[in-house]
Amino acid sequence: MNELNTANNSKKKYVVLLSIILFFVLIDQVSKYFVSLKMNHSRNYTVIKHVFSLEYLENRGVAFGFLSGKLSFITILVIIISMFILYAIYVIENSITECKKMISYKANVSGTTVNNNTSCENKTSKKRKSNCTNDKSSISNIQSINKIDSTKRGFSEINQLEMNKLNSAIKKFTILQVICAFLISGSVGNMIDRIRLGYVVDFIKSDFIDFPIFNIADCYVTVSVLILLIMILFFISEDELQLIKIRK
Repeated sequence: MNELNTANNSKKKYVVLLSIILFFVLIDQVSKYFVSLKMNHSRNYTVIKHVFSLEYLENRGVAFGFLSGKLSFITILVIIISMFILYAIYVIENSITECKKMISYKANVSGTTVNNNTSCENKTSKKRKSNCTNDKSSISNIQSINKIDSTKRGFSEINQLEMNKLNSAIKKFTILQVICAFLISGSVGNMIDRIRLGYVVDFIKSDFIDFPIFNIADCYVTVSVLILLIMILFFISEDELQLIKIRK
């Protein structure tokens, strides 16, 4: 039953991630459509003075004009990268599933141990009552109960700590999947332009620095890569990264 629930949760997550990709690709495409339709291609439209403006540009390269004129190579490269990111989402989901199984196992083991220890306590307690006239036996029984209590508390604390770490890893892995979804949104948004038009429509211009004109899809990619680096460098430990394993 738990495996069935886990499989259903994974399917629901894939649907959510696909919805995120489609939604943000739609935003990118709609923005480019209105820019191409409504803007005078030879005019600069100031949005915030000295900060940023809108200016139509046909980019025949990748991000910020790099590899200009190599449409076929760029398209193949973007498809390969997108497939790799999709595979990364799949691998991360498998790792999340394994973490959930480990949590379930540790919870069951902890529960079994508590029940066994409780049974031992009851037996020891009955034995102590039946031998209450024997002082040495009573002392021995009390010490046994104390040892059982100590072992039970120690085991439960260790298990709880491990389960907390696994739950934390699951949350971080889910964030990684959302980041991957944004990366795919950016790559697909620009790939649609290349296949449909032969170039990418750029229109966002930074006026406060000398920077290439870009679009919303470029923002998806840039912000996603930045957050991904921050996550890996500062928030995800080596132990958590080792939980991400490729199934053979």
